[in-house]
Amino acid sequence: MTTVLLGCLAVFGTGAAAVAGALLIQRTVPARMRYDFGMYGALTTALVVSTFLLSAVAMGLFVWGAVNRASSGVVQEADALLDLYWYAQTIEGPQAVRLRSDLRDYTTHVIRVEWPTMDETGALNPRSWQLARQLRHDILTISPENSGAAIRYQDALRSVNTVFQVRRSREALTTTRIPPLMWVALLSTGALVVVLPMLRGDPRPAVRVVLAVVGAATVAFVVFLLYEVNVPFTGNVKVTPAPLEEALRSFADIDAFPGNRP
Repeated sequence: MTTVLLGCLAVFGTGAAAVAGALLIQRTVPARMRYDFGMYGALTTALVVSTFLLSAVAMGLFVWGAVNRASSGVVQEADALLDLYWYAQTIEGPQAVRLRSDLRDYTTHVIRVEWPTMDETGALNPRSWQLARQLRHDILTISPENSGAAIRYQDALRSVNTVFQVRRSREALTTTRIPPLMWVALLSTGALVVVLPMLRGDPRPAVRVVLAVVGAATVAFVVFLLYEVNVPFTGNVKVTPAPLEEALRSFADIDAFPGNRP
């Protein structure tokens, strides 16, 4: 199912359940009790709504931070790989050919294999770690011949270290989830946000049904949205490897420069 269809089912299904609940309360809760809730329950309702909004905002900030770190990490990794590929143009011989080949293999494997693996299993692909270690080995076996080459070599070392730092960060983010306590707070206050207006609403059934549908649909939409963006690399709304794909295309452009062909 698509995200839109799942969202519609969640919102309308919750709304239908709220309608049934509102009609049930209309029939079972005495009118005098509903009147008392309407007279004296305003402060409680305001506190519940405020707590629900606070929980939703806190979860949204948590998710935004994780997604932002994940997106920034992909860009940093793509930039580091491009820097390494440019560095490979400054050296000669079999080492240059091997480094360019390993960079293409690593980037291709991350895009085509590791990204689907993260979506399916929530973990990085072991083969990508092997290819990353091969990149580090390629760099460590290079011996700069002069001061200019040594400066470029230090930049290459920093770039390959960036690749490993970003991979470790991505590995941590694949298991990042909104804490269960936050979900408990959101769901419990969300349920009260839906139920309290049913008790405090206008005694006419039509008004009570409208209040129930609006409250339930709003809560369901917020919960569904947070659930869909809960993990940066998993689900229908996730971080894509677009910067890495652009870097892979740039490799061919770099090779096409005069004098840069292997």
